[in-house]
Amino acid sequence: MPQFLSRKATALLLVGLSACTSASKVKSISQLEGEKEISTDVEITSEYLEAFNTLPLAGSNFLSDYSVAGDRFLFFSSNRISHKKFQVYEYDFNKKEERRITHQNGHAFHASYHPNGQHVIYASTTDFEKENLSNLFQIEESNSDLAFQAVIPELKSDLFISRMNGTNIIRATYLDSAEQFPIYHPKDYTIIYKLTRGNSSSIERMTRYRKPLAPLSLRNQNHSFLNISDSGKNLAWIQYDEELGFFLHKMDWKSKKQESLKIKGVLSVSSLAWYGEKNLLLTARFEDDDVPQAYMLASDLSCISKLGESQYGIQNLMGKPGKPILMSAFTGTHWQIITAKWKKVPNCETVTAKET
Repeated sequence: MPQFLSRKATALLLVGLSACTSASKVKSISQLEGEKEISTDVEITSEYLEAFNTLPLAGSNFLSDYSVAGDRFLFFSSNRISHKKFQVYEYDFNKKEERRITHQNGHAFHASYHPNGQHVIYASTTDFEKENLSNLFQIEESNSDLAFQAVIPELKSDLFISRMNGTNIIRATYLDSAEQFPIYHPKDYTIIYKLTRGNSSSIERMTRYRKPLAPLSLRNQNHSFLNISDSGKNLAWIQYDEELGFFLHKMDWKSKKQESLKIKGVLSVSSLAWYGEKNLLLTARFEDDDVPQAYMLASDLSCISKLGESQYGIQNLMGKPGKPILMSAFTGTHWQIITAKWKKVPNCETVTAKET
């Protein structure tokens, strides 16, 4: 769930950060109708990635999900001059076009594709009430004072399902809590999600017909950044303990066998995504980082490789084998989605692993 900080608070977080020494400079330009054009540079240093390119998106933008095909469509959440609340969009890589999916009063985020490609499930802080679409581009222009930083469990949200055009909205949860990170299992369509109650959270599931099933984790701990592999065989999330730190928690979907591995040296986590069946992509702040950066880790934590870093941090990271790597990086004024290609893929023979 996004945490929104004032520009002053965001500026304080950025004070004292050093610039990257050798980097690819990516020009970020928003050219969408009705939006103020923003042109800034973001520098990304990487031993493994190259050919960085910024998608032509207005506002601040954060990754949600690839399509089932994995190379043509992308879900992301964005705030605009026309709507300060984050809404779900889809980007078509072939046409290089975006389209808006949700039109709600509250924030809409963490969107995920249904395996049939015809529906979307997402978290939202609103109910069925829609925005007045006639006023979308009539709001006076002003500088946004919002910035996406982390996860705040106290911000309540429900899960919603709709068609890809945003119609036929179904509310999947009605709890006085926060439901986030909804995903469909690619084979049996089970809905898996994070449920927050007070100061703890759990990984829950329900049938495609929204009938609750037994939880997948304890309900007196803190879990977040839920993600499932493309095959549906492996589920993973981050487990946090105030005294013990961060753990990578994995579950075999068929047997429900679970394993928890401590990630040493981590101060914060911002995203988690499977890359194939044996590796994961992580954005996290380790002890030697000022802000979250991009990492790849073996699912057994035998090696952890730093894929890239930027001056202001990398918030989201996802990709599929043979496809571009995607990330949300801060340009100094807003968060923008950047694509990159592999220069070389890290492996345990060529990468110095962090102590695990």
